[in-house]
Amino acid sequence: MDAAYVLILGIFLFCIVASAFFSGTETAFFSLSDLELGRLREEGRRRSRRVLKLMDDSRKLLITILVGNTVVNIIAAIDATVLVTRLSRTYHFSEGLGIFLEVVVVTLIILIFSEITPKIIA
Repeated sequence: MDAAYVLILGIFLFCIVASAFFSGTETAFFSLSDLELGRLREEGRRRSRRVLKLMDDSRKLLITILVGNTVVNIIAAIDATVLVTRLSRTYHFSEGLGIFLEVVVVTLIILIFSEITPKIIA
């Protein structure tokens, strides 16, 4: 495996981790109840103030999280397509079949590792 494959896989893994971060963050912030937000106000700690400041403009926060998640998911899909195209040329298999499998595999990876699991953990 040459350096190009390592770079492609590194970018893909980074995107999956970033997507998981965005998904978990969305769930963590938007599952806070009014009671929990009230407790954060009472605490007055630096971290609590940051959370409250972000939640003051929750619409902007949500848009930022969703745009970030969408961008890294698109980059992951493009990156996986580049990988499949390179592999199909190297190992002489049908590019169409490779892209079909890539779509299925990447969709499952994103759903399981970047959407469902982080939301369960958060």
